[in-house]
Amino acid sequence: SPVTARKQTRAGVARLYMLKNRQQLKYLQKHLLQDPLTFPLMKNFGGQKNLVSGLIQASYQAAFKLDTTLPANAVEFESTYEAGRASLIETSAKLEALLITILTEFGRLKKYLEKYKNLEDLALQQDIGQQLNALVNENFLVETPVELLGEFPRYFSAITQRLEKYPGQKTRDAQYSAMLQQWWQRYEERKSLFHRQHKSSVALEEFRWMLEELRVSLFAQVLGTRYPVSEKRLDKAWKAIE
Repeated sequence: SPVTARKQTRAGVARLYMLKNRQQLKYLQKHLLQDPLTFPLMKNFGGQKNLVSGLIQASYQAAFKLDTTLPANAVEFESTYEAGRASLIETSAKLEALLITILTEFGRLKKYLEKYKNLEDLALQQDIGQQLNALVNENFLVETPVELLGEFPRYFSAITQRLEKYPGQKTRDAQYSAMLQQWWQRYEERKSLFHRQHKSSVALEEFRWMLEELRVSLFAQVLGTRYPVSEKRLDKAWKAIE
């Protein structure tokens, strides 16, 4: 499909840029994520080696703006390279700091969630657990567009506010959880169907991130959303996908 082709082309172009400037690549391989204090954060996500690989891939995609523009010929390939190579090291440093923040917050929220072990809190545990595991996994650095990685701290702040408010609004939280799980199940089923049919959909992926924005709107409205979002807007977007 066009979406799959674009993803694979993006990864291929990033690899060509790695081969073209091996000196910077070796520098990143040697210096990224070398603090032993951060190693425990990485153990559930393929370890340090896997995350360094993903971080390098994401850094090249970001520095050379491959999420938005792919070179179509040799001239564009060279001009994109010249425009992006000077920012590669700085970009990788920013993404490294963001990654450590993400992994730290992920671990903190998982621990926070362990406080709610009662049967009456099951919906909360399942909903937030599913959300966290969908956001952060072994391949999230490569699979998540760079601009959306920057939104993860806001998503985590929204989860924190939700947990802080939860004891005083358990009924409302359970209602929101049920609604969100219904939407997520629809998304997963359609994604699975498209996968079996060797299809992919930009609209479906946009819908997936609309769900994250809806969560912010429901549980931490003060943080703001990237665009207006509501269950009514989700329903309209879903009908367009169907």
